[in-house]
Amino acid sequence: VIAALNRVSDWSGAYRVFRDMGASSKRRNLYTYTAVLTALRDEGRADESLAVLNEMQGEPGVQPTSLAFALTLTSFDNARRWIEGNALAKRIKRYDVRPDTTLMHAIITMAGRAGDMAHANDVFNAMRNSTMIVTTYTFNALLGGYARYGDWDGCIEVYDEMKRSRLQPDSYTFTQLISAAERSGEYVAADGVWTEMLNKRIIPHTVMCGAYIHCLGCQGRDLEAEAVMEQMRDRWDVPRNAAVYNALIGAHVRSGEVTRALGVFEDMQSIDGLMPTEITFAVLIRACQESA
Repeated sequence: VIAALNRVSDWSGAYRVFRDMGASSKRRNLYTYTAVLTALRDEGRADESLAVLNEMQGEPGVQPTSLAFALTLTSFDNARRWIEGNALAKRIKRYDVRPDTTLMHAIITMAGRAGDMAHANDVFNAMRNSTMIVTTYTFNALLGGYARYGDWDGCIEVYDEMKRSRLQPDSYTFTQLISAAERSGEYVAADGVWTEMLNKRIIPHTVMCGAYIHCLGCQGRDLEAEAVMEQMRDRWDVPRNAAVYNALIGAHVRSGEVTRALGVFEDMQSIDGLMPTEITFAVLIRACQESA
């Protein structure tokens, strides 16, 4: 019943069934807990997930599992409550949970989003010193934390270690590297990442293209940025969203090409059928005002 309610996005109904079971002294087993935590995770119900995890610890015959802990962490992630989620991850020993690879990845990701790279690195190193297999996904989880806060040096250090470990980077790896270059102002370095990615025959996706277009625009290379936008459609068949168009509009504006920027504004609506955002209008109105 709990799983069925989750499939129709009725998390409150699923949670109520779980609560009714407890109130009527009906036994709740591992499957019951996993089902309700899945429902709560999907809706980002962090407080309810933590309450269920705590009850799981006290339920006779039931022991919190790595999956249950990972589901609870993901609830905090989906609720964008990363600092609290990271604090919970540090208390994992209280729940006597034996972490598996999936849970360790979730903890590294949570720590990175909370800006606690010391914790992320500790967990990463614990994985490397255990019998767990460290993969490209593991490195990407750590890389994401450095990229999120624009720590270019941290990203390069992780990427170099990935290559020393003879692991192949994927599209997510290069997305994080280009995003880090964009956020840290290392626009020239983004060229090297972009070239390496293309040489490895990795097809870029929307977020990566948007970040690189912004890097090009910040260097006054708006025509190259426009070429990337055209390749997204003609070469890679990559969807173009409002953020990518805004990046290209910003690139033209920085180069003083307001007419071109207005043309991109029209293409955004007529070619891809996208609605302009507040950022679109703010950039264009300011550009029109400054250029009279």
